[in-house]
Amino acid sequence: MRRGGVEPCRGQLPLPAVRHQHASVRSGMHRRKSAPSYGAPVRRQWSSVLREGDTWCGPLSDSSVRWTKMRPELPELSLDDVAKSDEDPFAALNAILNSHNAGHVGPAAHVPLWIFARDPSGKVQGGLRGQTYWSWGTVDVLAVAPAYRGQGIGARLLAKAEAIARSRGCVGIRLDTTSFQAPDFYRRQGYTEFGRIEDYPPGHTRIWFMKRF
Repeated sequence: MRRGGVEPCRGQLPLPAVRHQHASVRSGMHRRKSAPSYGAPVRRQWSSVLREGDTWCGPLSDSSVRWTKMRPELPELSLDDVAKSDEDPFAALNAILNSHNAGHVGPAAHVPLWIFARDPSGKVQGGLRGQTYWSWGTVDVLAVAPAYRGQGIGARLLAKAEAIARSRGCVGIRLDTTSFQAPDFYRRQGYTEFGRIEDYPPGHTRIWFMKRF
């Protein structure tokens, strides 16, 4: 049936005569359209999948038609609570995350940062563990044996970590500690608090510090 001199195509809304355009449909594309009101109080929301070779005859504009690629069918995933595993789950997760991040900022290029403080016998009496990536250094662990505390060992370890980070092109270091550990120590070394969570762990506070060089 003709309406307004226009032959409706398959799936076309029976609207009054309007200027029509044609669009070829590629396989697997999804059509989603809101039919505007042409005087009559009629507004429909509808969608369907078109077959290869179909032609859509109707008002066509960026504001009225949105084309999206349909996702392929994927197998269902099981969610496993893993306490101990023969495989390295962190390696798999890091690979997924690093692949995504690299598309935005390039490879992370994580470089370990380890410093040990040894006594004359070679026993480790303190040290620092961290890493550098994305132009920043991190301090994940800084510890000194009780017998050697109060002698500036922690400050020397932190200063050496900062020097290494600078040599790698970093612009600063970030770290976290708790209220019962050494927040005042980091403040004395020029670090600025930028976040905290109260009662974590219970009865204490988790504090994040940073220092720009």
